[in-house]
Amino acid sequence: MKVSIEEFSRFGLFKGVPSDKLSRVAALITIVHVDAGTTIIEDGTTGSTMYLLLSGEVEIAKNLVLKVSRSQVNQGTKMLNTFSDKDKLVFGELALLDEKSKRSATVIAKTPCTLGVIEIKPFLKLAEDDKEVGYYIFKNMATQLSVQLRRANEDALNLTTALSFALRR
Repeated sequence: MKVSIEEFSRFGLFKGVPSDKLSRVAALITIVHVDAGTTIIEDGTTGSTMYLLLSGEVEIAKNLVLKVSRSQVNQGTKMLNTFSDKDKLVFGELALLDEKSKRSATVIAKTPCTLGVIEIKPFLKLAEDDKEVGYYIFKNMATQLSVQLRRANEDALNLTTALSFALRR
């Protein structure tokens, strides 16, 4: 089964890609079905795939490490957010930029999910062969990553500010 061009063109990652070239991108997408409770991506592992959430819901979690003392470390997982197919979520996209990059979060299927999977090597070949397609996708990816980085910087500032107030007491 292949994903329809209309279905995947709604994802922000493909904004601006000329409609006559979307079929080349669609040809790269493999459809995968996963059961509820399946870990799709695990924080800290490497991967060479990017995912499009076509149906279902996923939870995004982050592994947290807290150094309690010189010899003791506590680890836990913090659930960050839940997304559904209505959100047109793309995740694992850093794998398309660097095949040795570590996954920055864990993604778990909350319900049965249908995913569109894009592997790094065929994607990079398409981006090299068709510079226009590559331009739009990388531009959209850079925009998305910029928003995420800005949000992470704001979160870090808020946490640092809260910690400094807590330590003053």
